[in-house]
Amino acid sequence: MLTGTDLPSWKYRRRATFMVLYFGAGVLLYVLLSDDARPVLDTVVLAVAGLMGAALSVYTGASAYQDVRLSRYRSDPYAYGPSTEAPYDPQFRP
Repeated sequence: MLTGTDLPSWKYRRRATFMVLYFGAGVLLYVLLSDDARPVLDTVVLAVAGLMGAALSVYTGASAYQDVRLSRYRSDPYAYGPSTEAPYDPQFRP
């Protein structure tokens, strides 16, 4: 059983990404539902949208990097590669 101290790194990335996205959604909802028309809120919306986009970019980039990094240490890099059997052969069973 995994405890909080030995969770895989993707779970930390996912939690952090979702927290940033929830925060951004909350800020955007506040700005949309408030009756304030201050010009600074335009900057806040732009900054929060940039933060949300950056969080998603880091999440996908870090997961791709981790996939590439961990694939080096796999014993058989072609374990899930294409099948060597002919799919049109009558004896082929997937």
